[in-house]
Amino acid sequence: MHPFFTLLLLVFGTLLCCQSCTQQTTAPGLPAQNNTATTDTAIWYLAKNDSANTVAYLNAKGDTMIAAGKYTTAFTDTFRSFAIVYQPERGFLGINKKGQTLFEVLAYDNGPDYPQNGLFRITRNGKIGYANLRGKEVIPPQFDCAYPFENGRAKVSLQCTQKPDGEHTVWQSNSWYYIDLNGKKANPPQK
Repeated sequence: MHPFFTLLLLVFGTLLCCQSCTQQTTAPGLPAQNNTATTDTAIWYLAKNDSANTVAYLNAKGDTMIAAGKYTTAFTDTFRSFAIVYQPERGFLGINKKGQTLFEVLAYDNGPDYPQNGLFRITRNGKIGYANLRGKEVIPPQFDCAYPFENGRAKVSLQCTQKPDGEHTVWQSNSWYYIDLNGKKANPPQK
């Protein structure tokens, strides 16, 4: 049997045995999601075709919701409101269920940025902002440099340069400041 179809059988077998596993946990600091859809068809599942280097999303009935071939990799296995996918020509993208790009996700450590304090970094026109775990942009891209949140604060700068440091780059600025989870200026964290 073709590996792609074997994977599909495994996915659907798991879904049938584990329908109670479709509950979404809420990240700290986020309100509970208002889920008006009560059927599993509102949740889409990742199907990979490793031999063709492509992914697709299927609903619980097995209907194709996002066809294979549009994205080569996906980082969201259970698609509720948004998913993070990869296109070689565009990078890491946050998409909605209409297949529309919501934002570009900052590339970090050979993958999409990691969520910290319920937010991850996004980019638009060379600027950095933040989105939450539901795919909502909460701090619009405006920073030249922006670190991940830690203990409710992130170090950011509107004027920053990148300097090579071996195989990596280092951000340098004379005008760093901190913001809170709402994007408002905040005091530096206490040491």
